[in-house]
Amino acid sequence: YIQVSYDKCCASNNASLCEYAFDPSIATIPTNPPQSPSSSTNLLVNGGFENSKYGVCPWDTTWNTKAIAQSSDVFSGKNAALINRTESWHGIYQNITEKFQIDRRYTLSGRVKILSSDAANSFVVQLQLKYKTQSQWTWIYENSTIPNNQWVQFQKEFTVTNGYLRTDDGPLSRVELQIGSRSDKAVKNFVLDDLSVVPTTVQSIVI
Repeated sequence: YIQVSYDKCCASNNASLCEYAFDPSIATIPTNPPQSPSSSTNLLVNGGFENSKYGVCPWDTTWNTKAIAQSSDVFSGKNAALINRTESWHGIYQNITEKFQIDRRYTLSGRVKILSSDAANSFVVQLQLKYKTQSQWTWIYENSTIPNNQWVQFQKEFTVTNGYLRTDDGPLSRVELQIGSRSDKAVKNFVLDDLSVVPTTVQSIVI
């Protein structure tokens, strides 16, 4: 499946075979997402990789990254995402443009397991802000000391302010949350589970 809108995935070999990324029996999908989501609203769809029908969709992969929803190594629920990587920029990302708000405080959280037998590792969560022809990247969370082969929780509060945005390349057109590693660190495979970005009312760190 590939993502064709913020809430819908279609089979890559059949554009007419499409499904919503939410189960309609659980929640009604609005034509336009709410402009002011409640504090319990997760901006990320399928953050726990539980919907086996879609695999990791609507998450997408960078370049030749291999990402699969698997059940053999999970933190909670039935599935987690195994990310097989050969380059530092390999990882997964999700388009959150329709629900993300500038000057709104958010809390990022999730679980990661670095699959490695040596001490060096790196884990980065960042936002890519896309404009007419250029982009900005800003790290939300970075950790190069995560213990190997065990589930670790990560969490960070953040805000993207209006003053941070570029003003020389047209309006902001797309916001992606991306997960990978630093370019100067060794490349490791990892497993992800329970990912969320939710609005928060507590004091945040401005980036």
